[in-house]
Amino acid sequence: MNMQANLVTRCSPGRLVNVMKRFTPDQKEAVRAIGFGSLLDLKCRTLRRSLCLWLLERFNTIRRSLEICGKRIPLSPRDVELVMGLPASGRDVVNSGPDDLVAGLRLKYNASNRGISVRFLEEQLGEPEAGDDFKRAFLLYVLGTLLCPTARLDVSPSFLHFLTDMDSVHEYNWAKFLLDKLVREVTRFRQGKQRAVGGCLLFLQLFYYESVAIGGSYELAPVVVPCLSSWTEEHISEREKQEKELGGYGSGEVSCMFENVINGWAQQVG
Repeated sequence: MNMQANLVTRCSPGRLVNVMKRFTPDQKEAVRAIGFGSLLDLKCRTLRRSLCLWLLERFNTIRRSLEICGKRIPLSPRDVELVMGLPASGRDVVNSGPDDLVAGLRLKYNASNRGISVRFLEEQLGEPEAGDDFKRAFLLYVLGTLLCPTARLDVSPSFLHFLTDMDSVHEYNWAKFLLDKLVREVTRFRQGKQRAVGGCLLFLQLFYYESVAIGGSYELAPVVVPCLSSWTEEHISEREKQEKELGGYGSGEVSCMFENVINGWAQQVG
């Protein structure tokens, strides 16, 4: 049986990369202004589904840890910050509130009961505009296709609740939001409530590459923060080849260097 056939996910980094390639300098600046500039350096286009499935089977949602290579590795918002470059401090993201507060935005983005169309957002992002409307459409798109996708094809209209005031978007703890959503979505999947796995599987994939060293690879290159900027398709293909040669995932060792980077990064931004 093909393991990969079992993993249905809406997390699609390649789709986001394609959209961002067309951004104007002003639009890139707008993305940086809201604290999501790290995503402009995203190079990975495809999820390695067999690895994601392997990690999901070893993801303890109660303890929020990965149980791999004979170790339990706890996952925290700081790890999300290190891998994805999203802030791990600030206010909690609240995606609920009175419906009338977002009624105008629901109309603006043609939100149905199913959600906001990803295609519709792609059309919006194709316009040269780089103000609040662009920032809001970008955030909806990036949350729905990469950072917090649900089991559905459309983007959750609940996200509109924290996008009413675009001036405060950079003040939120996005790393915690990503991790909370990942845990919730994986839990729902395990309970059989949905066929697709929601959440940012790209984070799990890149976290594994960074925290598990194989073939002495951890001695070679300094870790770049955030990590997503250094994992190109070629780099990932090479890593996957090494994994297979060693007999499959989990053959490496948990690298203490990753922990050192976390501590150093904490001091740097703290």
